[in-house]
Order: sequence, then C-alpha cells, then structure tokens
Amino acid sequence: AAKNQWYHHWVRMGLEGLEGMLAQDAARRDAEGIAASRYCFGDSPTLADCCLVPQIFNAQRFQVDLAGLPRVMAAFEACAALPAVQRAQPSQCPDATPGVPVPMDGPQIGWCRTGLSRPGSGPFVPPAAVV
Repeated sequence: AAKNQWYHHWVRMGLEGLEGMLAQDAARRDAEGIAASRYCFGDSPTLADCCLVPQIFNAQRFQVDLAGLPRVMAAFEACAALPAVQRAQPSQCPDATPGVPVPMDGPQIGWCRTGLSRPGSGPFVPPAAVV
C-alpha cells in the first residue's frame, strides 16, 4: 500500500509538471498564431511522446488518477493511435498471454519481459521506431 501511494504521488506530480509545460507551449503557439500541437510538442512524435506512452500505460495499470490532465492525455491518445505504438503495447509482445496483464515485477525491455517468449516465437525483436 505504501509503495502504491508513493508511486501515485510521484507519477501524478510528474504528469502535472508536464501538463504545465504543455500549457505554456500551447499559449506560446497560440500567441504566435501556430496551431495547437497534436503530440507533446508539435505535429510529430518526439522523445517526450516516446517517454509519455509507457508512463501513462503504467499509471493506468497502477490506477493513478489522470483526471485534469487534458493536454497530457490528448498527446497520449494521439500516440496511442500510431500503428508503431499499437504494435509495441504489452498485449502484442511475443511472450504475452491473451487476457493476462503484464506482471509488475521482473526485468523488462521496453514493455516486454525478457527471456519469456512463447515456444517457437523466436527472440524478442524491438518494435519499429515511432517516427
């Protein structure tokens, strides 16, 4: 319980900080007459988006309150719509079991557990780049 409380606190604090940064960027873009960003900082995914996706995925898995983060969640949803991100989600990993969530412990590469591939599925192959 204490570990989850600690996790919720720090993840929420980080996401609130990102929400503030995205709000500042949106105000700057608006002042300059530039359309709103589709992703965190523009119309193409950046490293910020690549880091955001697993952060939100894990926040959802640990049931962190994500209310009040409209820009963060909009960027996440835009990323989640990308085919490369869809192919990289845990349910698509070679060692995933349909209907069974990814365990919260053990070594991981990205979202996939290491060394636990299904028989005959071959070695882990990282998903294609987002951009």
